[in-house]
Amino acid sequence: MLRLDLAPEFRLLKIETNSAGKKRQVDACGSRRDRVKPASERSAGAPDRAASRGALGIRSSPRTVRSYSDSAAIIERMFSLAMNDTAADLLGVLGGLAAGEPPGGLAPSLREHAAQGLSRRGELLTWASSVGNTAGTPSFFNDLTAWECSDSSLHLEDFVPVDVTTVDGAPVISDDGQRMLLMQGVAFALEFSRLVYVLDPPSPVRCIVGANETNATFRFHQIRSGESWNMPDLDKYGLDKMVVADITPAVT
Repeated sequence: MLRLDLAPEFRLLKIETNSAGKKRQVDACGSRRDRVKPASERSAGAPDRAASRGALGIRSSPRTVRSYSDSAAIIERMFSLAMNDTAADLLGVLGGLAAGEPPGGLAPSLREHAAQGLSRRGELLTWASSVGNTAGTPSFFNDLTAWECSDSSLHLEDFVPVDVTTVDGAPVISDDGQRMLLMQGVAFALEFSRLVYVLDPPSPVRCIVGANETNATFRFHQIRSGESWNMPDLDKYGLDKMVVADITPAVT
């Protein structure tokens, strides 16, 4: 399993992988105080850091700092990505974060869906357009987390044009199609995080993106103690490429 910890500006803080019993950790960050100087203030020949960022604002070659803990101490909010090995291999993120960026950026239909915003309904967090019945929740669901995941779930292939063939009456999506849907799902989670960071009162939220040869989904839920929709070890999902994003707003 691979984990990426990002600052709110989506700059890389830490990469952790645990595959085949081997753990690899890379610490890298530019602090929030390390702002990008305008061209008028940069010395001749100095690189433009903003130009080194991809469509998601992630630096492909982050600057190494002395200590991850020192850098993390000044971060007020966090965006963490975890994915199983099959998702990491399909996206090719170990070769550089830019490899996981969708060509052309986030699909317009997904950006439009995110623009509706979020709504609080009692203890529940939903899309603003949700018509889910919150009366008596969690009802037949195990908990509020399961209710939110069911209500917020959407199929990425309904928003992103990919080739879906039919074999023996079942849909089939190629590896290239799954890769595109995963990339769009991660980009959508980054766009979605902007909605979470302005929640009042603040609440940590988890996004779950999954893709297999038949479909790809995105769903979210508030992070609650003792509740989880996904298995902690994402590598236990043998047929699905899984990406989990934890969005933690600042708490004042």
